[in-house]
Amino acid sequence: NVLKPMGMASSFYGAPQTPAQLKMVSTAYHMDGSEVPGKYHIYPEQAAAALWTNPSDLAQYIIETQLAWNGRSAKVLDQSTTKLRLTPVMENAALGVFIIKKPDGTYFSHGGANEGFRCQYYGNVDNGNGVVVMVNSDNGAILNEIVNSVAEVYGWKEFYKQTVKKLASVPDDVLNKYAGKYLMEKDTVVISKSGDHLAVQAPNEPMFEIFPESQTLFFIKEIPIQVEFSDGKMFVLNSGRRTEARKL
Repeated sequence: NVLKPMGMASSFYGAPQTPAQLKMVSTAYHMDGSEVPGKYHIYPEQAAAALWTNPSDLAQYIIETQLAWNGRSAKVLDQSTTKLRLTPVMENAALGVFIIKKPDGTYFSHGGANEGFRCQYYGNVDNGNGVVVMVNSDNGAILNEIVNSVAEVYGWKEFYKQTVKKLASVPDDVLNKYAGKYLMEKDTVVISKSGDHLAVQAPNEPMFEIFPESQTLFFIKEIPIQVEFSDGKMFVLNSGRRTEARKL
């Protein structure tokens, strides 16, 4: 009642079982390039982690959402329900999507991260622009690079804005103070020091060097995330959200 009306003919929920499903499923890979045991991980959470899809099918969902928003389709949700679903209820978080305002319109977006897979999509409800990028690896650092390249080539106005930052000089004793393990929600995030710089490592994510723009605020070059240290705590700033982590 949901996937087929949107034209998501190759998508399904649950563990791959039929020969046709097994033929379509990609092999998942860890950060080090090794194959995930069994080729992929099966999650028991059906709603959150059981959808198997591909970029072409997920693009059909984006298109249907854009059409429904503008009252041009109602294959699953009508215009009023679609607009309700895309209305932020907490900061920029709506029902199942994040809302991002840009000069050329309003985008709805979400990322995906299961063991051995990473994904990111954007859809603009005002002009029909959209993109879906998927990789069968825990290393998803290339996702934003591809998205930003699409935005530049196709002229998405100010979607990607180059940021020029000036590096600050942070004393060695301050860097040592920031290094350690931090508990963020249920995950342990490690801040390590090597020479005169720090790096951040989250579970099942690549390690990123963080660069100081002040004595307390650091940034990651590869992805738009900032890390702030204050009073023995660490704060991760990502897409308008500020997540606190306490030092262990």
